Amino acid sequence: MTEWVVFDLNGTLLDPVGVGAQALDRAILSAMTLNHVGEYRPFTELLRAAVAVGRPGEAEQAMEAAAAMPAFPEAADALDLLAGAGLRLAVLTNSPTATAERGLRAAGLRDRFAHVVGTDQVGVFKPDARVYRHGLATLAAAPSDAIMVATHWWDLRGAREVGMRVGWVGRGEGALSGLLPDPDAAGGDLLEVASVILRIHRTKEPI
Repeated sequence: MTEWVVFDLNGTLLDPVGVGAQALDRAILSAMTLNHVGEYRPFTELLRAAVAVGRPGEAEQAMEAAAAMPAFPEAADALDLLAGAGLRLAVLTNSPTATAERGLRAAGLRDRFAHVVGTDQVGVFKPDARVYRHGLATLAAAPSDAIMVATHWWDLRGAREVGMRVGWVGRGEGALSGLLPDPDAAGGDLLEVASVILRIHRTKEPI
């Protein structure tokens, strides 16, 4: 039975509207490329470089926005719904841990999470399996005891590879990739996904 609900941060809990979806996507592509060549740099550095490509002269403004991304409107209600049912909450993000902590505090969400785990603790980026395994070790949880919630199909593909359940938030991608068939939970926003997770949890069925 699922005990932990583990959330991606950027684009899932926090809205990158001030940074720009294209810049975020470019930074993610850079992170995946570095995984392949065996190099690690803080995700904030990759994001700054990505912004500079698309919006020359606006890097500082965009990074200020990145440090204070707002929570999606339904995020707090979704988290409270899950926590109220006894599920424990965590964040597993490509951002450095300290950056993620600051972002969650700025968005008013930090106190809802037992753990915040950034990829600086591992030295590789999601969807590398080592990130999810480290996250599970931090939670002292078996893969079957956790469900990963994200808007990015590739993030969930990595989580599923190590045996975690997956919950897909469809607001960003719109349509689910065929490379991630049949997520365990799905919905248009965080509250819809949380409702599915809660419904299954209450029936005591494995998610």
